[in-house]
Amino acid sequence: MKGVLAAGVVIVILGVLAFFVPVPHSQHEGVSAGKFHAGVETTQDEKLPPSVGAVMVAVGGALIVAGARRG
Repeated sequence: MKGVLAAGVVIVILGVLAFFVPVPHSQHEGVSAGKFHAGVETTQDEKLPPSVGAVMVAVGGALIVAGARRG
């Protein structure tokens, strides 16, 4: 089951990156009146909660173990 093993490795890598790499989030707010449009777009970089990264690492580790035992 090389596919399960590879998926586990990818999920572990994404889980570790979730601890360090912020995810950009943009929000647009504006007003429209006929042909006139005024708006503001704000951008924030937010990290995922640590629990999300921990769950991804745990699931990826379980897939790696399962893939190694079957293969």
